[in-house]
Amino acid sequence: MSCEKEINEESICLNEEKEIDSCLVVCFEEHETDDDGNDSIDSRLFVTYDHTTSAYIVNGKRLDIFSKKGRNKTQLKPFVFCASESIDIVDFILLSFSRSNSLSYIMYNYNNLPEDACELTYEFMESNMDRRYEIAAFDNVDIRRNHIRRLVRLTKNMYN
Repeated sequence: MSCEKEINEESICLNEEKEIDSCLVVCFEEHETDDDGNDSIDSRLFVTYDHTTSAYIVNGKRLDIFSKKGRNKTQLKPFVFCASESIDIVDFILLSFSRSNSLSYIMYNYNNLPEDACELTYEFMESNMDRRYEIAAFDNVDIRRNHIRRLVRLTKNMYN
């Protein structure tokens, strides 16, 4: 699975009392293949919906490029954007990802999101990429507007 991360036990809430605080998060990953046929993640975006502000939130980052000696050559910075309409998030995803690359998406059930949407960071989302939160995952999906829009809209329409 492309979104696997080392488990961080301290940030993971797996008790049943917290299930009422579940929140659907969709992680989109753009994969590119180099000249040698190696697949790597170029960009990663997390999309969720904040019901208190009635806004979709995108936390994302292009992944850094490292030299053969392990030195970070790019030091790319994460970003966060909000939009009130799902179509704006879809347009952003389509503009950010190359149609010639493949797309993967992972649906997560995060039950440990901060109540203040301003505290949602890319680092927080990435550190909580854990199979125990995973609902479903699909690799090498064609980048289609309608499919992406359905996934984005689910983050708003699936709540408790």
